[in-house]
Amino acid sequence: MDVQKAEEISCAGNMMLSRLCGATFYMVPSLAGAQRIRYSDEMKPRIDKIAEQIKKNTGEDSYVIPIGGSTDVGLFGYIEAFQELVLQGLFEKYDDIVITSGTCGSTAGLAIANYLTGSKVKVHGIPVCNDEGSFYNHIDQALQEVGLTDVKARDIVDIISGHKGRGYALYTQEELAL
Repeated sequence: MDVQKAEEISCAGNMMLSRLCGATFYMVPSLAGAQRIRYSDEMKPRIDKIAEQIKKNTGEDSYVIPIGGSTDVGLFGYIEAFQELVLQGLFEKYDDIVITSGTCGSTAGLAIANYLTGSKVKVHGIPVCNDEGSFYNHIDQALQEVGLTDVKARDIVDIISGHKGRGYALYTQEELAL
């Protein structure tokens, strides 16, 4: 979402939930001419600077959530979501999970949960803004972070490229009509 003023921030999806919980938003403007900002190199240092300023001004620590919420906390949220699907008996009816993903956190969480439960469901991730290699790398990193060193991303998930379109959250009226 590329907004110029705070009042342009939407009130849908995660933004709505965050507002309902009383979250305060700090805008980090895009770099001039940037099509896609790399989080670790360009965005994170700027976010960390805002967190330091908040600490200095208020004495309060910030809980910084990276783009897409792709953290170990987010990962465990998807593991819990997978368990909920199991409890609802969803996998008695379906053999596959197909999920689109921007930062790969949701795909990683579902694939790792599937692996941990020994489920025979197949997980397929469709990147909407990154490439296949970065998705596999992200999932491999998540596996390492949670101590699953005996498995690789390519063993637990199928990444299906070629459906990116114009980019994350960019669509045409024709696509919306489908």
